[in-house]
Amino acid sequence: MNAINSSFIVLCTLLVLLMTPALAMFYSGMVRSKNTLNTIMNCFIVFGVITLQWVVLGFSLSFGKDEGLGLVGNFENFLLEGISGYNASGVPNILFVIFQMMFALIASAIITGSLVGRIKLGVLVIFLLFWSTLVYDVLAHMIWSSEGFLLKRGSLDFAGGGVVHISSGVAGLVGALMVG
Repeated sequence: MNAINSSFIVLCTLLVLLMTPALAMFYSGMVRSKNTLNTIMNCFIVFGVITLQWVVLGFSLSFGKDEGLGLVGNFENFLLEGISGYNASGVPNILFVIFQMMFALIASAIITGSLVGRIKLGVLVIFLLFWSTLVYDVLAHMIWSSEGFLLKRGSLDFAGGGVVHISSGVAGLVGALMVG
């Protein structure tokens, strides 16, 4: 185990974790007062739902072994099966799982902000489950996984610009345009 690398990843994980409630508070300040509590509640419910999605399926699809095309991982790590030991940087694999989960959470929170007051919570949760599984996890595999299609072709994603910001921004824009 590399204590310095692990400590840095813990710090980064905590900082990204703080972004979700901060984003909820930011969004609650941008809406009408009648939607303030709804905005904060939506962000925190999404936090729980996407955490479950990541543990059950998301990590496996994002960072599981590839079946040849570089588009999506397999189900080898379904329910975090086989997550033990350390990666090449000396960071515990479970810490890497949690670190990557924070990015899935913040991407979903970005979408939530664009749909506040326009969509019911149940519809939002279902949409984000599908979006996270079919869009976010696939993009994370293609760009961040060592076996990813786009990574092998030279794509670089600095600070989640493609996986997190572009994908959630486009999803939020499309969602807002569709629901009005």
